[in-house]
Amino acid sequence: MKDLFTGVLITAPTTAIILLFALSGKNEVLTAQERHYIDQHLAADLFDQEFEAAWGSLKLASNAENRAERIKKLEERKKHFDEMFDQQFATSQTDVLELRAAIQNH
Repeated sequence: MKDLFTGVLITAPTTAIILLFALSGKNEVLTAQERHYIDQHLAADLFDQEFEAAWGSLKLASNAENRAERIKKLEERKKHFDEMFDQQFATSQTDVLELRAAIQNH
C-alpha cells in the first residue's frame, strides 16, 4: 500500500506539469494559426489593392475603401496577435527554465 501512495505522490506533480504544458501549448498553436490566417488575408488584400492600382481596374471606389478598412483592421489584429505570441513565447521560455531547475533539484 505504501508503494501505491509513493507512486501517486511521485507521479502527481509530473502529471500536473505535463498537463500545464499541454494546455499552454494548445493556446500557442491557436495563436500561431490565427497569426497565419491574418497574414494570408492581409497579403491577399494588399496584392488586390496593388493590382487594381497598377492595372487601373474598373472596380468601384467603395470596394477600394472597404479593402482599405479591411487592411487597417487586419494590421491591428496582426499587431495584437504578434504581441500575444511574443508574450506566450517569453512565458514558455521561463516555464522551461523553471521546469529544468525543478528537475535538477529533485
